[in-house]
Amino acid sequence: MEAENLDTLDLTHIFTPDVMLPIQGDHPPASTWLQRLCLAIFDDALKCLGVGGAHGGPIARARNQREAWEWVLSDTDYCFSFTVVCSVLHFNAEAVRRQLGQGDAGSTLPAGVSRQLRQPLSRAP
Repeated sequence: MEAENLDTLDLTHIFTPDVMLPIQGDHPPASTWLQRLCLAIFDDALKCLGVGGAHGGPIARARNQREAWEWVLSDTDYCFSFTVVCSVLHFNAEAVRRQLGQGDAGSTLPAGVSRQLRQPLSRAP
């Protein structure tokens, strides 16, 4: 008789948590916060390049602009590199470089990179 009682006993509640785990909640996909973060990084780089206003004094602006160009022209892949940020934002990195290199955005290219940036995508190094 005791075996019959155990067969009908529902033991599933023993393995059910009393609270909902964080992973079980409804969260927005990671891409939304990641896209916002990458957009902020991209926007800051454009400001450093002189697109839409720059911040800081003349020495700081020159340094920020140089560092921003180094970031834009780099093909390395690391967390929040130019190519990764463009990928997250669904931008064509080479097209963005070309647009910035044409001076349409009001930026000043460092010496020697204008020709490289103006090459068609198929001929880009």
